[in-house]
Amino acid sequence: MADFKTIAQLGCIPRGEKEEIRLSLDESTGQRGTSTFVNVRVWFRGDDDQMHPGKQGMSIRKGEIHDFGKALRAALDAMNGEAPAPRHPPVASAPPPPRQPPRQTEAFDMADDDERYPF
Repeated sequence: MADFKTIAQLGCIPRGEKEEIRLSLDESTGQRGTSTFVNVRVWFRGDDDQMHPGKQGMSIRKGEIHDFGKALRAALDAMNGEAPAPRHPPVASAPPPPRQPPRQTEAFDMADDDERYPF
């Protein structure tokens, strides 16, 4: 069984009186080694008045976080009325692209976007 450890709390978004969305940088160590990922999870207030992790959530792997950030930026643009970049469907007859190793990602700093997305 894998061991999970939270490395850093990245954010907390209130979602009503009894729920919140928490983002954390977590690490898992198991038979396949150690992996780092961003954990996005809904937490709820239980009958004991303590916050508990719910089943709703997802883990974003280190190699996926850059594309996930770009997709979130596109979602913000679309929600703010800006036209999303055109997407072209893949050509069915084209061979699949060669498998690439995970790319190194830079830290994603939303502080630079405070003026553009003030919420």
